[in-house]
Amino acid sequence: MELKDGQLLFGIGMNKTGTNSLATALRKLGISCLHNSTKVKTYRRQNIEAGQKILHGLDHRYRAFCDSPIPYFIDEIQRDYPGSRYILTIRDIKAWVKSRLRHFGGTVEHHLSEWQRHLDRLQAAFGDDMSGILVYDRCGGDGWAPLCEWLSKSVPQEPFPHKNRTKKDQVQRRSRTHGWNIQEMRREVARLREMDLLDLETVNDE
Repeated sequence: MELKDGQLLFGIGMNKTGTNSLATALRKLGISCLHNSTKVKTYRRQNIEAGQKILHGLDHRYRAFCDSPIPYFIDEIQRDYPGSRYILTIRDIKAWVKSRLRHFGGTVEHHLSEWQRHLDRLQAAFGDDMSGILVYDRCGGDGWAPLCEWLSKSVPQEPFPHKNRTKKDQVQRRSRTHGWNIQEMRREVARLREMDLLDLETVNDE
């Protein structure tokens, strides 16, 4: 279904889940998209102080927003922008942790806890029913087809844009979106916590 007049689209996946590629793809489909954490944080802070909607000043310039810090205040988005649409970019958790370690440092436990809190926010916002949300696994191979079908757009002739892709992401993997649910992701986090976490910290994600 196409976006309605005035309707906004939010990418609510964590960073390092293909958000940059998603933003580029949306622009190629004619949907203006902001992928700029500094600008979003600045406007949100100023608007909260002024008693405005959190994206006031941006919400008439862009139809879509993605990447951090968007996933951290889904509740505020739902309050200020009811009727919005959502794309949840996901990624194999092990690969995501390795990517976060490479880009931000920290520990495996820290990033697993971040993912757990992300799942908590999703469940608080949507419950266990994600049927109205496009769950999109760019790193697992999802391309134009599911995105264009969900937005009622024609599939472009050009290849899907790849941004910040590691060598491992260049290998076509099976998309993890079929049957995706929050509880299964929680179980996967628990399984990773039972593994030798040092193994994740020493593998180079390149």
